[in-house]
Parts: sequence; C-alpha cells; structure tokens
Amino acid sequence: DNYGELRLPWDEETYASLRRGDARAFKHLLSSRGMVDFSNCNLRGVDLRGVNIKKVRLKGAYMKGADLRGLDLSRHDLEGVSLHGARISGVFFPSNISPAEIMMSVQTGTRLRVLPAVVIGLGGD
Repeated sequence: DNYGELRLPWDEETYASLRRGDARAFKHLLSSRGMVDFSNCNLRGVDLRGVNIKKVRLKGAYMKGADLRGLDLSRHDLEGVSLHGARISGVFFPSNISPAEIMMSVQTGTRLRVLPAVVIGLGGD
C-alpha cells in the first residue's frame, strides 16, 4: 500500500456526505450499501460517532482531528492510519496495535503499525 498518496473513494456520494458532516445522509447511504472503502482516504476532521463502522474500510486513512469517540474498531485493519489529534475516548482498538503506538499516532501523526499475530501453542508436538 502507498500511504503517501490519498485517494478519492469510488463511492463519492457517501464520502461527500461524511465530509460535509451530514451524518443523517451518510447513515442513510451507508445502510443501502455493502462495504464502503475509505482506505487511504482523507478523513480529516470527520465525525464518525454513532456510525455503523462495521461497513467501512479505514486502512491507511488520514484521520487527523477525526471524532472517533466510543467506536468499536476492534475488528478493523488500521494499518497505516494516522490519528493526529483525533478524539479517541472510549474507542475499542484492535488488540494487534499497542497503546503506545496509538498514543504516538494521536500525538505526532505517525501511521499505525500493526503487530504480527502471535500464535501460542498449548504444548505437545
């Protein structure tokens, strides 16, 4: 993935409603779609509170100043996401991203690095 270049999503109508801050239109449009791919998109300052985030891909998104309070992002691939200045109170992050990594991104805007999955054996060969 090239995180240096932000892109416009294929679903520009949904993206435009989110960027305008029209939560009602965004939720309505989202309800009639499958997945919405906002990976590597500029989501600076968007308010995602109360949005059914399960249908939104966020990998590599630029989310400076976004309001994510209370979201469950635990099943999302957040590799490459930048959270500089984002509001993250109450966010449930994936277990493969360390709290230090999240705070570094919120404080300095670094892109999130995802830890590799660790499989723990239960003994025996």
